[in-house]
Amino acid sequence: MTMFISNVVLSWKPVVESFSYASEDWEHSYSFFCHSEKLLSYATENHFLIDAISNLKRAVDHRIKHIAKTYKLKKTACYALKKNIWDTLAELELIKPVMLGKLIEIRNTVEHKFTDPPSQARCIELSEFVWYFLRSTDSISKLVSEGPYLEDSNNSIYYNGNPANEWKSIVTADLSNKLISTCPKADYFEVSEITVQARNEYQQEKLKDIASIKEIKATTSHENNIVITGQLKDRNIELWFLRLYFRAN
Repeated sequence: MTMFISNVVLSWKPVVESFSYASEDWEHSYSFFCHSEKLLSYATENHFLIDAISNLKRAVDHRIKHIAKTYKLKKTACYALKKNIWDTLAELELIKPVMLGKLIEIRNTVEHKFTDPPSQARCIELSEFVWYFLRSTDSISKLVSEGPYLEDSNNSIYYNGNPANEWKSIVTADLSNKLISTCPKADYFEVSEITVQARNEYQQEKLKDIASIKEIKATTSHENNIVITGQLKDRNIELWFLRLYFRAN
């Protein structure tokens, strides 16, 4: 069975309520960064600058590997589309690849082609960029959410995909009839293999088996609402929810 949900739901405010802690290893990137900063604070000789660049690259590599492992990025639709962790991170809007790519290019040139490193001033610029990259990814590196839900007054839609279930692209939507269609419509997205329940019926089932407080909260809508649970079929909508997951974290 297939139904269609209005794209209006994509404009609603995301809410995230539940987080768990990632491994403490997330902080280790800063050990490489701090060592690089010490070298750059007094060193102008090429060998020191090369070491500084190498440690900046290690800091970036460690953080990216930590995120990729923590969030099982190879299981996401983005990875299936890109087949590369860097491109996947860019697709999810977690990194800006131009400056990171420049750092890798410089590091490979000085280490493998034995060219002179950039000036100390240029190395400091790269260091500042790496600092911003680490800071901007600290939150998702430390805390892992179960996923956001979107709500607007008496309606809500919960995206079930997360690392724990390896990114199953399933949504649970508690919506009024005007936001749902049994036929394709412009500006509606498809949900297949669905189950449909009255809101009260769905709520009673959840109260018997309290597996997710968020899902119970998502059912506190109008009596006439129905609850739809099903698989996202539109790849663009699935990617939109994936980006929302990381943006809302």
